[in-house]
Amino acid sequence: ANSQHKATSFVETDLSNSNWQAVAAEQVSIIDSNLAFSQLTQAKFKNLSCINSNLSASRWQKSFVDQCSLVNSSLESADLSELAGFRLNLLECQLENMLLYNTALELPFFQKSNLAKRDFTQSGLIKPQFQECDLSYSNFKGMDLSQAGMMKALATGCDFTGAILNQANLIEAKLDKAIFNHCEMNMALLSKANLQQAFFHKVQATQAQFTECDATEAVFTASNLTYADFSHALVTKADFSDTQLYRTNLHGLLDPSTRWQGANRADALETDPVRQKAEQLASR
Repeated sequence: ANSQHKATSFVETDLSNSNWQAVAAEQVSIIDSNLAFSQLTQAKFKNLSCINSNLSASRWQKSFVDQCSLVNSSLESADLSELAGFRLNLLECQLENMLLYNTALELPFFQKSNLAKRDFTQSGLIKPQFQECDLSYSNFKGMDLSQAGMMKALATGCDFTGAILNQANLIEAKLDKAIFNHCEMNMALLSKANLQQAFFHKVQATQAQFTECDATEAVFTASNLTYADFSHALVTKADFSDTQLYRTNLHGLLDPSTRWQGANRADALETDPVRQKAEQLASR
């Protein structure tokens, strides 16, 4: 490959086994093409767009990507280790066995991809966004996931033990049986999330939003829920023993058989009758 490509298009081209090592490519578009087994290492890609293409077993080590989008393409067994850059979008791509190790990718955006049972702990992803992805039983232990997004993700049984999830967006995520023990998740958004049988032991979750979540049989023991909002949450058989509930909003909480031993529930905000009346009128 040449060392420079600017505003170049490849359509229905066979580029398998091609060598792009150390190229500088800007505004290159690759459509319906084959780049299987290609070398894309130590290169710089800006505004690369790749659509309906085969990038399986391609190698990207030590390359830099800026605002690149790979759409409906295969990256099976591709190696993205030590790939750096900003806003890499992988939309509806096949990512089975793709290697993500020691990257420095900020705001990578994964959409509708199968990433189940992955170990992300050494991935190096910064503020990753996983929209409508399957992350079931994946490992995020001890990671800094501040401002990460998992909106509407399927994340059953994920392990977030000791992770930092400040301001993370987990709205409408399916997080049943997920483990958040010892997490720092201040101002995290978990509205309408499925948190059935999830573990939040010794969590720091001040100002976190749990509105309308389903936390049936979830465990919040010894957690700091100061100023958190549990309005209209379903917490049947959940365990809030020894939690800190200063100004925690429990408006409209559905809490049959919930455990509150050792919690300072008297310092929480109970159902607001004025708001309740307004909500009842609005729902007529």
